[in-house]
Amino acid sequence: MTAKSKDIEGLARVARAKSTARVVCGAKRHRDAQPCQAKSEPGKHRCRFHGGRSTGPKTPEGKARALANLRQNRRVDK
Repeated sequence: MTAKSKDIEGLARVARAKSTARVVCGAKRHRDAQPCQAKSEPGKHRCRFHGGRSTGPKTPEGKARALANLRQNRRVDK
């Protein structure tokens, strides 16, 4: 194994560790307005209770519904 391949292997290991690191969620809890202390989902910044498992809408109907909610609740400039 050459030094270059060892370096690449080490960088890949560090990148994999960062992508699966679990940090404290930090979202504001509804019950007492304190930061959530649950661990985030691997590779995300929020826990499963605050959207860490969400992958977003997949179907065209779901995407349209999400866009309608976005337009209703926020100003969207075109």
